[in-house]
Amino acid sequence: MEELFASFAQVVSNPREWLLRWKADSGKKVIGCLPMYVPEEPIHAAGMLPVVLQGSDRPIDLAHQHLHPYLCHPVRGNFELAMRGELDFADGLVFPDLCDQAKRVASVWKLFHQPPFFFHLVLPKRVDTPLAKDYLVAELKRFKAALERFSGNGISEDGLRQSIALYNRHRALLGRLYELRRESPGSFTAPEVATIVIAAMLMPKEEHNRLLEHYLQTKEKVPAERRVKLVVAGNLCEDVEPGFLEVVEGAGVMVDDDLYMGSRYFVAPVREDGDPLEALAGAHVSLVPCHTRSDLSRDPGDYLLEVVKRSGAEGVVILLQKYCEIHGFDYPLMKRKLDEAGVPHLLLETDHSGASGRVKTRLEAFVEMIKAR
Repeated sequence: MEELFASFAQVVSNPREWLLRWKADSGKKVIGCLPMYVPEEPIHAAGMLPVVLQGSDRPIDLAHQHLHPYLCHPVRGNFELAMRGELDFADGLVFPDLCDQAKRVASVWKLFHQPPFFFHLVLPKRVDTPLAKDYLVAELKRFKAALERFSGNGISEDGLRQSIALYNRHRALLGRLYELRRESPGSFTAPEVATIVIAAMLMPKEEHNRLLEHYLQTKEKVPAERRVKLVVAGNLCEDVEPGFLEVVEGAGVMVDDDLYMGSRYFVAPVREDGDPLEALAGAHVSLVPCHTRSDLSRDPGDYLLEVVKRSGAEGVVILLQKYCEIHGFDYPLMKRKLDEAGVPHLLLETDHSGASGRVKTRLEAFVEMIKAR
């Protein structure tokens, strides 16, 4: 078990070193994907490795020469890595058109650090209309053609279906990990689960699937002590604060999440029949509610309540990324739903500077409040 987990932890602890070594061993190209919602299957079908760029825990310095300091940390952190030359493992970059910040940084990035392959993926902003899927199919065709030109490999329908099947297997395994954590919260710590999910964003799915399947088969269940069950939600485009999950585990027990570096990465399988590009487009427009997309037929608060109910959580910790306006606009909707359902929640603003003593104190007070209910 320790050796298996060490395989995940090694990748997460130094992604650049691991990816450079993987490239040298495999002779294949790596395509960096800025968070979030870049469809990875076409990149895989083109014979390249898609990886989700993780940003940086280090202080932002060089990026502030070109970007405003009030941009969100995921944008500034990843651009900082590019300016430092620490994204040299990436042969190409894909920028999803999620918000104004992500949209604008692509133009600045192209001026100062343009890799051989550079693609701006313009995702639909409103998904509760039939035109959204049609538009996205056309955009994915443009993406597929660009990948074929750059890789020199054709992407056949059968090849893309095989990649979709591989990724669906991966989603199922990660889903099983979360299911086991809900059943036996004491068996899987929050940092352990986060390490496995982040490793999934960096490793070839074939290798990650093999390791994770073995890990789940050999993991021993540990009887859980009585602790307050928590769901952590938010931080749409990057991991949580350094040290935050350890603070959560010290105060209670994390039984589920609604994080991008968590369940949102694998929550929606893709159909394996029919036209594969239409299947990928259909999966995107039917994703769980997200603040980066407009869907007037679905309420983000309702989905968060579903996560709470399926996990049996007693409270919710919502992380609000500093300078993320779209998440801030949707927070009142989530607050109203949680209040109406009688689910206590704690809002914490995050800027990736590390879990402070103030955060620890607020979390502990929140858990004590739940215990007293």
